[in-house]
Amino acid sequence: MITTAIFGIENNGLLGITALLTGVALVALALWIAKLISPSSFNPQKGEAYECGIPTRGESMSQFKVGYYLFAILFLMFDVETVFLFPWAVRMRELGVDGLLCIAVFFGILVLGIVTAFGGGVIRDLLLGITPPAMFSNHIFFLLAALASCAVFLAYRLLAVARDKLPACLLRLDYAGVLNFFDAIGLGVFSVSGVNVALSGGFADNPLLAVTVGVLTGIGGGMVRDLLNGEIPSVLRKNVYALAAILGAGAYYLLAHSALPAFASVLLACSLTIGLRLAATYFRWHLPRPNPRG
Repeated sequence: MITTAIFGIENNGLLGITALLTGVALVALALWIAKLISPSSFNPQKGEAYECGIPTRGESMSQFKVGYYLFAILFLMFDVETVFLFPWAVRMRELGVDGLLCIAVFFGILVLGIVTAFGGGVIRDLLLGITPPAMFSNHIFFLLAALASCAVFLAYRLLAVARDKLPACLLRLDYAGVLNFFDAIGLGVFSVSGVNVALSGGFADNPLLAVTVGVLTGIGGGMVRDLLNGEIPSVLRKNVYALAAILGAGAYYLLAHSALPAFASVLLACSLTIGLRLAATYFRWHLPRPNPRG
């Protein structure tokens, strides 16, 4: 070991004690030097809690809101993305177009994830005249969508790299089924929340608008995602998809005007959409299709 070579100590106990004492001595020496060379004069500015030139307000140990730290994490995440650009800029000739494409794919996945999360909500807010949309009025939503997109991207990459080391149960897992399960949950929750926003916005006497807004909240993000990805929107390929959102949104509108508690109404409507979507996937239900000509 390096410490053994320096101090000539082979006993592990003595080696640990020597390393500990050396660390304490170095810290004490650094503090003594800092105190020796630091200016000792006092002025009002040095008495401030923060030496930034701005007078403080309140106590310096005041508690910050959680949203402040989440916003800071969001900036940190984008700083990390910027750091990803640095290796490509330095080694551009070696990495070439492949490195640029990898970075573009990462940014593209992040954008698609955010669009999927907020597309339907933005359409809903614009139809109801809510400006700015909730996506821009509460940064926590944006942060959670970005972090979830990055987490899924990293998890997929790790599964691809460490596939040989994964347990057999994970290899046999139907990831498409897992994705469809969470997609069904999102469809039910977003459809009901869209109707709820319409009812809270003063449109309780307009069932067509409320149900339409609920359906667009549930399927809008996925439609925009598929269009940006150059694909046919899944709502046009999966027959019992928009239908499940329509039935769930309509059921919640009716239940909201009934004597049931709000929680029970939300739970029943979400369960209807989620159950119908999962059942359609499992039993392969399809709506009637016209016979092709000729």
